[in-house]
Amino acid sequence: MKAEIYIQSERLVYLQEQLEDQIIILKEADEADQVKISIEIKRDTDLLHIFHSGVKYGLDKMQEVFTKK
Repeated sequence: MKAEIYIQSERLVYLQEQLEDQIIILKEADEADQVKISIEIKRDTDLLHIFHSGVKYGLDKMQEVFTKK
């Protein structure tokens, strides 16, 4: 199954770590920093990888908040 979505470019990095070759960039970032991508979902676990990449992004962002001085 293929899913086409828009995602912020800084979040795309996290998805690419999880699903390297399953992501195709369809349109580069626009003025709102949104990138259109296609994700080839091959297994049920790919959905978990997508979820976990979002969690990792959120954890990293919160870590930045607490470590800034």
